[in-house]
Amino acid sequence: MSEIVTISFENSELTILQKEVVKSIYSVSKEAVTEIVTSPEINDAVVVISVIGKLIRFVEDVKVNGATLSGENKKQIVLYLGRVLLDDVLPAEQKGTVLVIYDSTAETALEKMMEVANNINNVAVDLLNNTDDAPRNCLAVLARIFRG
Repeated sequence: MSEIVTISFENSELTILQKEVVKSIYSVSKEAVTEIVTSPEINDAVVVISVIGKLIRFVEDVKVNGATLSGENKKQIVLYLGRVLLDDVLPAEQKGTVLVIYDSTAETALEKMMEVANNINNVAVDLLNNTDDAPRNCLAVLARIFRG
């Protein structure tokens, strides 16, 4: 029997669309975040980055009427859901520290992850368009990916 989940959106500035996406991925996201939080070898700062990365992957898969979500929708959903889930699943002795780290770094970390992903996508498109140069320019391509 599946668990009934009630999500309170008090003090939330999410749109109706964003709230519906949060509801649709909440359970699977909660399982993933719980797995990250309960991993003993992961320190608090890495918990935050890992949660953001995992939620990005879930949100990337969401389609509404066959279309992917806008970047701003994805960003707001990930930031909101990450905070709610960490508050929900963190043990009391870890909650204060992790949430302070989350509140101060989550948005910047998310934006940097998105920049890297966009850079990789741009380089991949360039490679597809210039397949004759790909072997010769392999190191230059890698430098472009990581340099930004």
